[in-house]
Amino acid sequence: TVTSSPQACAELARDFLVETIARVIMAKGHCILVLAGGSTPKLLYQLLAELPSGKIDWPKVILLWGDERNVPPDHPDSNFRMVKQSLLDRLSSDSQPQIFPIPVDGNDAESAAQKYDQTLCKLADGSDIPMLDIVLLGIGDDAHTASLFPATKGLRINDRRAIANYVDKLNTWRVTMSYRQLNHSSEVLFLVCGESKQKALRQIWSLPTDIDAYPAQGVSPPNGRVQWFVDESAVVGLKDIVPAPA
Repeated sequence: TVTSSPQACAELARDFLVETIARVIMAKGHCILVLAGGSTPKLLYQLLAELPSGKIDWPKVILLWGDERNVPPDHPDSNFRMVKQSLLDRLSSDSQPQIFPIPVDGNDAESAAQKYDQTLCKLADGSDIPMLDIVLLGIGDDAHTASLFPATKGLRINDRRAIANYVDKLNTWRVTMSYRQLNHSSEVLFLVCGESKQKALRQIWSLPTDIDAYPAQGVSPPNGRVQWFVDESAVVGLKDIVPAPA
């Protein structure tokens, strides 16, 4: 779905979440929502915080993080900190979701990944891996998504729900959900805005699948659907290959 601006993209995503979260809660009593970092998701979280009280039944929403930088939770680069400031701190005390941040502290990323892997296991209701109801994702200019970067070892780890992934070009560790976990989902929503994303979108949408080069191609849940909410500037010259709405 192509929108006119990042603001319009965030508004469309907000409306999608309101409707989908309500439907999922009606069906199963709770909704697992996986959050992404980035500027467009931040706009979305701010819009969610501005909704009238009761529009979303937040206490029945379980918030997970798709990935996290290996920094303390109060660090400016922290995805948790961004969500806290843009959404959680703006919700009333009696309208708070259940939150499960990735327990990074800037030190041992592998330990944080193992702990999050166990958290996800506990949310699986007796099975091996939890079904994620809604997953929010973005992409980088290099076609990475979450913290699954091109040519990183994490792309090939299929026996874990959460992994530590070293990113050479950034000289840093990240903790991220694996393909195995991301693909165990019902709804995946990619939010992509800005002209800098044009090249990556063309690669992801039109080239043969090569997750080592274009990791976002690896998100393809066999029992779920993937939707793309993009703005005009991200798809200039790409209208002929924009995926049809699911």
